[in-house]
Amino acid sequence: MSDYFAVDPESLARNAPHVRAYSDQFREFVGRLQSGLDSCGECWGDDPMGKAFASQYLNPRDEMLKGLNGTVDVLDSTGDGLETMAKGFAQTEDQNVANARRLGGSGDTYTGPSEETRTPGGSHGTPRP
Repeated sequence: MSDYFAVDPESLARNAPHVRAYSDQFREFVGRLQSGLDSCGECWGDDPMGKAFASQYLNPRDEMLKGLNGTVDVLDSTGDGLETMAKGFAQTEDQNVANARRLGGSGDTYTGPSEETRTPGGSHGTPRP
């Protein structure tokens, strides 16, 4: 288990647009697939064989498209989440630096406990219960 937690807000912020780009590409793919399927119409016909096909095809097709659109939603949410986390962590870091300066510290970014203060089973020199 790690003795400290570190986040690179700039890296999170830099990667949010990449996730959004993947989301846009996937959305485009799903749209092309939907259009292609729609352009076929009900090509199976309404005879007994066509009806049997439709009864086995329509629900799985609809569920697949629902799942693919759900994936687009997850990618959108992930891109938004990365940006939100980046802003939140950066704001927290700024507040921590300001508080450290107010308390008389240098306000330098914390990089984790030094080897001298790190104890087995604990962090920051404090043994874990």
